[in-house]
Amino acid sequence: MNATAGQGVLVVDGDLTLAPGVQFFGVVLAGGRVIAGKNAEITGAAQAGSGQSLLTDASIVRSSCAVSRPVPQPTSSTHSSPSSGSRASTAVPQSNCGFETR
Repeated sequence: MNATAGQGVLVVDGDLTLAPGVQFFGVVLAGGRVIAGKNAEITGAAQAGSGQSLLTDASIVRSSCAVSRPVPQPTSSTHSSPSSGSRASTAVPQSNCGFETR
């Protein structure tokens, strides 16, 4: 993975290689090894299938919040207008555990 950041559920058949500095928020499932470069970070959960994973100055930060909400979900909020008595529903994006991808 050479992008700067990713978010969601990542399933890899084989080895997963994260470039230096990559940030991923969510769940990572690799059939092989997880190989991560300097300052790469997985926030959530990661599971490697076989072999020795290599984390060179990289980290896996366990986060139940990032696992339960790997992708921000819209929530509905209802607003009332006192003058008209009408109610309106609006979809409001929900934050993802306070993490910000860059």
